[in-house]
Amino acid sequence: MYERALRDLLGTDVAGLTALRDGLAHTSKTAVGCAGSFPTASLRRDGFRSAEDRRVEVFFFAPGQEPRLDCHPRADICVKSKCDLHNPRAYVVKHLPVVPKRLDATTLRLAITDVAGLYRPGHDDRDPDRAHNDPEIERRSGYQPGYRSQDDLGRIFVNSVPRVQTSTSWQSVRTRDTQYIELTVRVSATQGRVPGGLRVDWSWVDPDDLSDEPMNTDAAQLIDPNDGLGPLGDDNVGVRDWPTKDAGAGAAFEEMPGFGLIAGADMASCHTAIVDGVTKVRLHCTNVAGDNFRVSAFLRDAPQASAAMGASTGTMTVWKRIDLEYREMAGAVHLPVEQAAAAFEQAFVQLDVHWLSDAPTKAHMSKKAAHTHRDVRAYLRKSTVFENHQRPGWFVLISALLPAEDIKEDRVIQPLHEGEGRFVDDDWGAAVVVDYAVPCGTGVAGVKLFEGKENVSVFSAPELRRDTPRKGQTTIVLYGNDRQPELQPQVGSETGSSALAYAKRRFSFPRHSHHFPGGRVEDGGLGFPETTKLSVWPTSAGGAMGMSPYRHHAGKAYFAGQTVVFSRHRGLRKKGKLLYTVMHELGHAFGYAHKCGHYTADESTRSSCAMNYGSTWLYEPGGFRTYRFNTGTQSYDRFCARHLAGIRQVHLEDNPALWKKW
Repeated sequence: MYERALRDLLGTDVAGLTALRDGLAHTSKTAVGCAGSFPTASLRRDGFRSAEDRRVEVFFFAPGQEPRLDCHPRADICVKSKCDLHNPRAYVVKHLPVVPKRLDATTLRLAITDVAGLYRPGHDDRDPDRAHNDPEIERRSGYQPGYRSQDDLGRIFVNSVPRVQTSTSWQSVRTRDTQYIELTVRVSATQGRVPGGLRVDWSWVDPDDLSDEPMNTDAAQLIDPNDGLGPLGDDNVGVRDWPTKDAGAGAAFEEMPGFGLIAGADMASCHTAIVDGVTKVRLHCTNVAGDNFRVSAFLRDAPQASAAMGASTGTMTVWKRIDLEYREMAGAVHLPVEQAAAAFEQAFVQLDVHWLSDAPTKAHMSKKAAHTHRDVRAYLRKSTVFENHQRPGWFVLISALLPAEDIKEDRVIQPLHEGEGRFVDDDWGAAVVVDYAVPCGTGVAGVKLFEGKENVSVFSAPELRRDTPRKGQTTIVLYGNDRQPELQPQVGSETGSSALAYAKRRFSFPRHSHHFPGGRVEDGGLGFPETTKLSVWPTSAGGAMGMSPYRHHAGKAYFAGQTVVFSRHRGLRKKGKLLYTVMHELGHAFGYAHKCGHYTADESTRSSCAMNYGSTWLYEPGGFRTYRFNTGTQSYDRFCARHLAGIRQVHLEDNPALWKKW
């Protein structure tokens, strides 16, 4: 404490005080004891203890005038008669006045003044002129100096280093397997001086994930399983990518040049030096969207401070940031990309939409519906369609017109046949026999099954057999109502692969179910009787409303963040269908298949996940027991808890067919 107070009085640091001391030249004896021989009290007897004489006197001499000090042959002996120091004939003592210095208590203020790599939602950090000239780009967050997530909404982006200059492009800060923030603390004194040699203690905690609060009970348990006994923290699921990829659990501090770092008892704490009132530290965060952190800073060992205050950030959450290249064909319907971007925030995905020039226009993507997938894939290869092809962080969304010429959009399609059908077993799994001869040259898209007057299920028809089992009858093969309810963890080079997305499947037929892999068969299926009411529909009745074609790598098919929505499709005229289709197709970009069979995570449990079809039968919440639902009352523009968790956790950078130009 004495050393620190002395430095403060002299206005110097440790090195400066040492230099001042080294500038002093001492006599042959640096200290002698004379108080007993030359007391300040005029009268006292020997052996009398005097507080007044317990003193230290400091003498300064001009060079060459130092005393001989023969009066002290030993440290414990003072020969008064030989003392030159107190001999008025040898020296004239000039007293130097010393005014006592009052050491007032220092009031210190510690503040976190900046967090580089933290972004405020709703803040546009572009210069006003630049923002005015770039209206086609909608950034959903930006860097604001001094922002420390006081509102608990701050975002830290995976695969990104901090961006603090508005002139720095967002693309240039994308860095694979890297996500960190840099925190700055400033210490100031509102009374007195900032003592030298102080350090700041840093620590981080994992607060509770509050995103599950508006969810239904089953969804909340999936998203935040440790909240069973109430809101609890320590629920992050990612790992940090420092000093190497997947290095370990939890965040970790790293030294910033000039400020040193001494590790604490664990990876969650450290302390750094204050230099000119400032100290800094880097925090390497974990790599899964939805993980969150709160950082605190306190002065370490500040005994002279009357109010050594600390400071904390608010809750800072890890997010994915996707740049969406959006284009429209001439005459296409505007897709609700703004609403989609807002909806994806539930999965901690920031979707920054770029409205680029018109896409090359085609009235129909294909001549035949059967060739649509092939022709969409060829269309997306054009540089004028996907300008940012394979650039890290980019998806593309095209608002196209119609899928194929042989799909008649301009007339009401009528069923080929309405009546009863009888279900039979088949090598495909199941088929239905109808007392109707499908005309030659007419294809069958599928059948709709009814319960009373209500359409309760739809099956596509991959094959039909005329005059089978007898003349005038048709056997229509049914493709099972498939679901992929158990999302598989996406790991390494399998990330985004269709093989992984469809690794576990369940096919439900009217009267039994097949489970793959393994082919296990369960009786019951969707619970239809052997004979039921149905309608048969021609191939011209439908066609895809949207497509997300695969990209191939090393002989495997991968989802690749490229999507076309046929906005003039008659199936999209119904309110809400455009948003559902956009959400569904963009869901594929994260590596997930069609039809999970689950409800949305929202508190209302009567909505179907956006990855389902309208014909998909859903599982009861919390299990895998199915029951039918009324497709006409469902909303499809949000995800189930499993897809929310999967989108948060998937490492898109590991998809070998998605982004290559890091």
